[in-house]
Amino acid sequence: MKRLMAAALATVLVAGAFAQGTFTIRRPADGSKVREVVNVRIPKNSIPEGGYLGILVNGKFLEAVVPDVEGDDYVYKLDTKKRRLADGPLTIEAVLYLYREGAPMVLNRSSVNVTLDNSTSINASRPDGFRLRYKFTPGREYIYNRNQRSTIALISQAQAQLGSRAAEIELDEENVRYLIAHENVYKTASGTEGLIRMQALPEKGKDSAMLVVSGETTAKKYMDYEMHPIFMRVTDTGREVFTSLPIYFPMEGTSGEGARYDLFALFPMAVLPAKNVEVGDKWQAAIPQGDLDLVNRDIRDKYITNLPGSAILEGVEWEQGVPCAKIRSSLALGARDLKNFGNFNGVEGEAQNVKLESVQWFAIDRGILIKEDVRFTFEVLVEVAPQGAGGGNGGGPTGGESAGGAGGRRGPAGAAGAGGGGGEPGGDVGGRVNKPGGVSPLSFVGSPLGDLMNQTTLRRLLQEGVGSGVGGPSGFGGGDGRGNGSAGSVPVKMILRQTSSYTTTLEK
Repeated sequence: MKRLMAAALATVLVAGAFAQGTFTIRRPADGSKVREVVNVRIPKNSIPEGGYLGILVNGKFLEAVVPDVEGDDYVYKLDTKKRRLADGPLTIEAVLYLYREGAPMVLNRSSVNVTLDNSTSINASRPDGFRLRYKFTPGREYIYNRNQRSTIALISQAQAQLGSRAAEIELDEENVRYLIAHENVYKTASGTEGLIRMQALPEKGKDSAMLVVSGETTAKKYMDYEMHPIFMRVTDTGREVFTSLPIYFPMEGTSGEGARYDLFALFPMAVLPAKNVEVGDKWQAAIPQGDLDLVNRDIRDKYITNLPGSAILEGVEWEQGVPCAKIRSSLALGARDLKNFGNFNGVEGEAQNVKLESVQWFAIDRGILIKEDVRFTFEVLVEVAPQGAGGGNGGGPTGGESAGGAGGRRGPAGAAGAGGGGGEPGGDVGGRVNKPGGVSPLSFVGSPLGDLMNQTTLRRLLQEGVGSGVGGPSGFGGGDGRGNGSAGSVPVKMILRQTSSYTTTLEK
């Protein structure tokens, strides 16, 4: 009996030594109402070194994690919308574990009971439905942050027919800030129209931004005075009336600016339904795509093309603390629809399919876009030189190098201005491309399908192999000069697939 008592006492002492503070969920408070991302706060001095948490919701295990530290607390961010948790009673439980003697040991646990309200408190039914309209207030400015992530995969037709899956290559993440300013408002017979100014912005707290533009492969610094405005008149449903790209004229008597770039931003506004809608209603959507044409900007006054898709008012819910209408739009195009889009940024190929889905959170009362998630996937059949047969495409000022493939070595450099050398046996088609030269105006296009047609990713992928990075973040465009190298032999048809996601959020 004394041995058993001694063992029990030792266990208590060990557990007491591990838990230096009171392990408890400090926030959210028990019985409170929560929504969106719930910050579960636990005192940091209550979790010993080597300890971690198991998070459960309504008795279901979510994940084991060591949360980030904020001040005096560990904070676990429970994204209830991403987890698709239903509104209503919610039990959040945190279990404190310590890995000891080859197995996890439970040291303590704490839980709170809360009520989840992501949509319940918003009236989802109105007698005449929801009239979703932009509200233009002269002098009002909104700043948006746009984040892009992309993956690329390349697989042969034969492999695809056998059921093989191509390995996806993660590309660099890109971030862009831009401004939408309300300059004026006009009353018309059909409603309200607004004059807005759209402009790229520097990184927060800086006077410049590091940006990768179309036609480039690396980021460059652009100053705030190089970021030029676009003026656009739009209806209160977001449809373009006209667009103007003002021309910059230097002051009289000043010398030319040889290193100057004019950076334009064009991120089309989401087009809202023309009629009042109720939750569950469907309609033919207009999915706007930007088409900046700087060469003809003196004669053009429209730069937006609306593609026909389908949309549904999926529901109403809170987003960033604002009651919003949640609209889901989609577009799917097959090979027959894309027969006139066989040439992707200079890469000859057969377009197979494009799928685009957009989810928008539009503020019901404020009349502005709060957030938008866009995901698009496209496939194209391209011809690639087989292993060991590739010649370089495009030579830089000092000559290119071909990227060796599996089992091969890097090919020799080409002469100045000539194409890169072919890969050694077992190598892939390669050849570094030269950077654009001279001074040219740059632009950002800013629409997923526009990026699909205007970025350099496909060309670089075919020239350097699947391991290369994306040609630039969504929204940037510019001039591009490249040389030509020797052609490869006996091309093989491959399926190239790119999946990109964009998240645009209103900056708080």
